[in-house]
Amino acid sequence: MRIYGVPERLITGDADDFDKFKAWARCLKKTLGNPLFHWSCMELQTIFGIEEILDENNSTEIWEKATAMLATKEYAAQAILQKFKVELLCTSDDLADLLENHRAIAESESTMQLLPSLRGDSIIAFGQGTFGNLLEKIKKQTDVEISDLDSYKKAIYKPDQLLKAHRMEK
Repeated sequence: MRIYGVPERLITGDADDFDKFKAWARCLKKTLGNPLFHWSCMELQTIFGIEEILDENNSTEIWEKATAMLATKEYAAQAILQKFKVELLCTSDDLADLLENHRAIAESESTMQLLPSLRGDSIIAFGQGTFGNLLEKIKKQTDVEISDLDSYKKAIYKPDQLLKAHRMEK
């Protein structure tokens, strides 16, 4: 999408999901031969039974049809995963995420295993907008008041406390 000049707000930015979908629809035919083209067509056909090739002319109709289907019990996330017999799903999570969804799946009747793959990106994201949120999460989980670099290091080097929310024991 970047190659085709789509603004970042329509890719990973703050635009709403429908606008991002329409931007993808405008680009899809240009990706013919790329696995993204085939993957997108396969998802629409296999999951939603939509055989038309997504483009800017039919994107609203396809969005509305898929959105209506996703609102039903048969198309809930776990129902789709069960349809495809997914046994293991690994997610990409921040070190300070509490993993409530992982715990809920572990405690449910689901036969699927949901495991986090923890990313440390935010722990070194000084000056980024989300860094303040990370500090609050770390303070809450470790009971360490973070006021300078030394106290920050003290908090993040307490893996037993920082990662206590990540233990997925049944």
